Amino acid sequence: MALIKTRARGLKLDDTFAFTGTVSGAGGISEMDSYRLTTSQSISSGTILTNWERQDRAPFSIIGSGMSVSSGIFTFPSTGIYFIQCHTYWSASGNDTIYAGGQIQITTDDSNYNTISDNYCFIYNGMSGSAENSSAMFFATADITNTSTHKFRFRVDSGSAASLGGSTDENKTMVTFIKLSDTWDLAIVILKKKSAFVENEKYSIPCILFYSNNI
Repeated sequence: MALIKTRARGLKLDDTFAFTGTVSGAGGISEMDSYRLTTSQSISSGTILTNWERQDRAPFSIIGSGMSVSSGIFTFPSTGIYFIQCHTYWSASGNDTIYAGGQIQITTDDSNYNTISDNYCFIYNGMSGSAENSSAMFFATADITNTSTHKFRFRVDSGSAASLGGSTDENKTMVTFIKLSDTWDLAIVILKKKSAFVENEKYSIPCILFYSNNI
């Protein structure tokens, strides 16, 4: 990365500055995508959801190249820090469902998955024979340092039979991904500097540097 030498100059806050260049690499959202469950399905035990489609109703539009999914396994488009938001929509009738919800699961070796966030709701059927609805929402952030090994899946579970809502026309059960920043590494550098007070004496200054893998 090239270094640019600048000259210190005072700025007056009431000045007007004309800018005709182009700013790049100044931040902002570079990736955002969202998927929804296409059909409702009955859930009574732990299930990995597989029937996903990208949202396609205006005014939604992805930012960047977007996520990809195969057999319920999501692959990230690039390394970075991602915010993941999941929402589940449930309904049940006949008996109270003690719990229903889901889990955000991440693998870092493309094999073993760990739950990093979950949330559950209670479905109360106060009126016999009538279906009642409830929902659970949960969030997580993940540092994706390798897109070949770091992947995501959405696991849901229910204490007794309940219907997990899905649709191709509206968002019921869904997941949204937002890339917040690049992946940053930490380095500790020891600088050697000659003392100004004692001739030929040196002392160490520990410095902490953050740098992006993408630079």
